[in-house]
Amino acid sequence: MSHRILFVEDNDYHRLMVEDFLESRGYKIRSLPDGRELFTAIRELQPNAILLDLKLPDQDGYQLLEQIKDSQWKNIPIIIISAYAFQHEQERAFNLGACRYLTKPVRLEQIVQTIIAEIGPPQCSQNSSSG
Repeated sequence: MSHRILFVEDNDYHRLMVEDFLESRGYKIRSLPDGRELFTAIRELQPNAILLDLKLPDQDGYQLLEQIKDSQWKNIPIIIISAYAFQHEQERAFNLGACRYLTKPVRLEQIVQTIIAEIGPPQCSQNSSSG
């Protein structure tokens, strides 16, 4: 079974681009435009990792990060992908439990390499041979 990634990002273009790219790399991904359905999605998907934007329209991403880390899902690695670039913002995210912090704009390959560093490469459900 493929690794499962939950991606919370309010920018439609960025969300769909990352979702398509990760699916093409073998990950199962579910994306959300905001944090309203976050815990429902975590319960349903049982993600191996969460990609989280900090600036969301309905809720502060820092609050979501804190809520996840205070829940039964506290062991899920959370990778922040945010436009917040200041050191104190990154330190706040790490103090709340984020394991990685990527600053936008971020290259798609950098996202994949960060996921691999946290949970390993995508696992294929079928055997494939490459020459």
